[in-house]
Amino acid sequence: MSSYQRNYYPYLVTTTLIMTILLIGCSRFTIPQLANQDGTASVDSYDYPIKPGSVEWKSFKTHDQKVAAIQIPPERLKAMSTAGIVETVLNYPLLGDILLFNSIQQGYDRVSGQFNGIAELYQRRDAGAVLVANYQTMDAIAIISQSERGDSSASWGLFYTQILLAQPEILAMLSVAERNLLLKDAVQKLQAQREQVEGPGILQKEATALLIARLLEAQQEPAFQQKVQRDQSIGKFLRAGGPSTLSVIEEVYVSGEAAIKE
Repeated sequence: MSSYQRNYYPYLVTTTLIMTILLIGCSRFTIPQLANQDGTASVDSYDYPIKPGSVEWKSFKTHDQKVAAIQIPPERLKAMSTAGIVETVLNYPLLGDILLFNSIQQGYDRVSGQFNGIAELYQRRDAGAVLVANYQTMDAIAIISQSERGDSSASWGLFYTQILLAQPEILAMLSVAERNLLLKDAVQKLQAQREQVEGPGILQKEATALLIARLLEAQQEPAFQQKVQRDQSIGKFLRAGGPSTLSVIEEVYVSGEAAIKE
């Protein structure tokens, strides 16, 4: 298998899996009820009236029709709490489209550009804090164990939460101290993923490594900046979020581990 095939193979496999899920109408995963920055629980997430697998969903002839049907009414969106919006975004029926492109970032950019829920999330000053609080409740080892038992819902919840957190718009909402705490948490999660022999595949590790890389960039860590300049593959991963290799992920992990020890 060529290096090109090794890099793109996870995306091809995942694309096939996602398309299969969409065909059988089970693209939605359930996430725990989130809390707002003030600690109050979210009770106002949006319940999409049309869901994959429904008669209405199957009647759509184009992807654009699906996108239009699951936009959130503007007045409803403005009235929602930040935690409600985060939960709504993580349950967006077409969030899996992120995996249908050549890189995580390319897929995310396409999805975020067509969904008003993400646009509203960027307008909330506490969006970063709410996402971080949610992320801190996610136990990587427990999630891996759950996936091994055949339930991958929490694993995908972790994956998409990390993709959201890795966006510059979200990281800019966090203080230096908050980013440092998030970096420590992400490094610990990637360590757990690395240590599990039958643990997550490269795609899940890429999401964790991307968050670490973007945090190191935001914190302007000198050693990581030098590594990015020396190694084009790391720089490409930082920008695109993959496709990647285990060696690039390992380099990001080593940089993250060194940074939290300083």
